[in-house]
Amino acid sequence: MTFEWRYNGQRMPGRTSMTLPLVNIQSTDAGDYSVSVSNEFGSVTSQPARLALHPTFPAMLQPIGGFQGAGFRFAVEVEPGRDYRIQTSTDLDCWTDLHLFFSTGTAYEFSDPPVLDRPHRFYRVVSP
Repeated sequence: MTFEWRYNGQRMPGRTSMTLPLVNIQSTDAGDYSVSVSNEFGSVTSQPARLALHPTFPAMLQPIGGFQGAGFRFAVEVEPGRDYRIQTSTDLDCWTDLHLFFSTGTAYEFSDPPVLDRPHRFYRVVSP
């Protein structure tokens, strides 16, 4: 049996194994991949599988006025059109979801009410 991999319909020279390892994927690797498999009875080409890459956009927290009696306010710079979770921790080891949101713009403001039984809190923003 022989294998011949294709990228956007074009043969990929040297790519003739049963699997197609892709290492250190870059945005230029996005596209349609397929494989032609041949033996003594004929050949068949798979339907294309699309590889889509979504750029990472690090969320950034910016304090707004620092800690006040009303709690801690901050703005989050995010990529529009994604789900995010604001998480909090007291030890940087165990994180708890504090707030979930879907970004419609590049900035999101959040206020965390004061928590009197904890001397400090750490915050992070993650996107699933």
